[in-house]
Amino acid sequence: MGYPIVHGRMSSKFKRYNLENHAFFVTSKIKGNQPYLLDHHLAELFIETLYVCRKRYGFLLLSFVVMPEHFHALIIPQKGYTISGVMQKIKSLFVKKMREELNWEGNFWQKSFYDFVVYTDKKLIEKINYILQNPVRRGLVQKVEDYPFSTANKRFENDIERFFGAHQQDWWATQSPINKTDKDEEREEG
Repeated sequence: MGYPIVHGRMSSKFKRYNLENHAFFVTSKIKGNQPYLLDHHLAELFIETLYVCRKRYGFLLLSFVVMPEHFHALIIPQKGYTISGVMQKIKSLFVKKMREELNWEGNFWQKSFYDFVVYTDKKLIEKINYILQNPVRRGLVQKVEDYPFSTANKRFENDIERFFGAHQQDWWATQSPINKTDKDEEREEG
């Protein structure tokens, strides 16, 4: 399936595209790039918020990672919701919970977010791998599955199977960096 390449930007000068039934790779940063999400309680609170919003607003969550000063996610909004609306709900509910639980005052997130419309299965796999490998690239862990705040961790559900369909589960198993062995990686490199 081929779609035009469309990029969203953090600047309000650029148009944000809200296409139905498309995956959006999103990134949102903490104001001032502060590493507040190093705090495990805050990271867990954000993930809890993400799943509450997933249930409440019905979006598909294919993958996510919570890094110290930002998060990445692959989200497919359901009919009637835009990616802008979904992101606004996630970010505002998280801040509301922080205010209630931690007496947080002031802004937490940068004003906008970055989004990229994923237009092919190949690009989708590339973005999932980017998300899952982020903590490894940053030196936070050596293996993706060791990072506690991403869908690489088995305790978190994702909607890969719902999106691709049950018959695609075997295909996904060969694409995921979680399921690759050292021998698979050596074959790919060699």
